[in-house]
Amino acid sequence: MARLNPKFRIWPMDWLVTQRFDSISRVASLGMPALFIQDGLDCVMPAFMAQRMYDRAPGPKSLLNVPGAGHDNCAVIGGEQYVAPAKEFLEGLK
Repeated sequence: MARLNPKFRIWPMDWLVTQRFDSISRVASLGMPALFIQDGLDCVMPAFMAQRMYDRAPGPKSLLNVPGAGHDNCAVIGGEQYVAPAKEFLEGLK
């Protein structure tokens, strides 16, 4: 993901980051429910990646879009629009 972020392009990321986190190929073997939370402003996990992971994940699963949110402020930006669907997903696991 660092290759997609312009502020990291000056660094030789392939040399600096030796661990690979290939979440998209591994999510198909996920053995638990998954709630994917995303928006287009997330520079850590772009919306296209969250969508791909959601598409490949087995169920039960849910995809929550929080407009205007970044990677770590979904609850603050989304407020009840974030809390209600997240709570609904968790309650559905009982």
